[in-house]
Amino acid sequence: MKFTIEKNDLLSAIATATRALPARSASPILEGVLLEAQEETSRLRLVCTDTALQVETFVPAAVALRGVLVLPGRLFYEVVRRLPEGEVEVSSRSDKANAIELRSGKSKTNMQGFSSEDFPEMPAVAEKSRFTMPQKSLRSMIAQTQFAISSDESRPILTGGLFELEGGKLNVVGLDGYRLAVRTEPCLCEGDTSAVVPSGSLSAIERVLGDEGDVTVALSQSAALFDVAHTKITTVLLSGDYMQYKKIIPQDKLTVVQVGRTELMSAIDRASLMARDSKNNLVRFSVANGLLTVTSNSELGDVVDEVPIHLTGGELDIAFNAKFMTDVLKVLGDEEVLLEMNTPVTPCVVRPLSGDAWVYLVLPVRVFN
Repeated sequence: MKFTIEKNDLLSAIATATRALPARSASPILEGVLLEAQEETSRLRLVCTDTALQVETFVPAAVALRGVLVLPGRLFYEVVRRLPEGEVEVSSRSDKANAIELRSGKSKTNMQGFSSEDFPEMPAVAEKSRFTMPQKSLRSMIAQTQFAISSDESRPILTGGLFELEGGKLNVVGLDGYRLAVRTEPCLCEGDTSAVVPSGSLSAIERVLGDEGDVTVALSQSAALFDVAHTKITTVLLSGDYMQYKKIIPQDKLTVVQVGRTELMSAIDRASLMARDSKNNLVRFSVANGLLTVTSNSELGDVVDEVPIHLTGGELDIAFNAKFMTDVLKVLGDEEVLLEMNTPVTPCVVRPLSGDAWVYLVLPVRVFN
């Protein structure tokens, strides 16, 4: 193996590939990054995997001699990061198997790696359906739903985000039993299908997606492939039946509040300073006379904050976990939102003033006076 590459290009490629590295692994090979110098295409291929998630990326390089080996991923990144700016020459050592020499300026580093024969690359996805959409759109859909994905391993299917294709649209859904998050965007697809992507894979995918260009997603029965420019991300899918989330969204709305998102979020933030001292981080909403009054109290003190609103329907007193409501409000970009409520013990639905690009549901906290 022998190739020359710009340091920053190599560093960026390593950073992308190593998003699939596990935090800890009993197998050293799974903490490695596979390097394959491809002479015929004049590029370097880098792959990392934990056997459930794989990131494969390509970067142009001047390849003088093809070759492949596995290097310790995090160490390789730190070595390259500390090299002088400019070109880096990487070549296999003739005196030692699976070892390389890196030269940059007056710096020379030797590294020991592993044979690629034991590297467990994930198999190709047997595509059954696919869809294409702007990278920026999918990135925002993941970011605006992932907070609601469950971390409770006793319900494994809810530890992933639901990707639901229907009628030329993609729904991305997160649900943890206390909150529901649904984002919807049009996409280029044929037919209806669904898949559940593990939360950890979604985090890696979100960080790889950019602002420009499209992403194409191929789905099989058990895996998905996200194809983004020069990078391909393969992930296993979670098996099982996802909750029929549409059935838990109330259709009635006896009380509808139009409120400024930033003003409400600030009021909850101030109230939560006292609410955090309580066991359930409780804030109360009282809706009446064109105002939403946010209150909290604990042994350390109390807070009362008023936010102007436009009210349709009846007055209502209801309570929420402050974090659950704030998590919803902070991922939204709209300045005005609608809160649809019925009773103090039924879910609050958060919607945009118009359209169906998103919908959120937050369960209230039952309060006994």
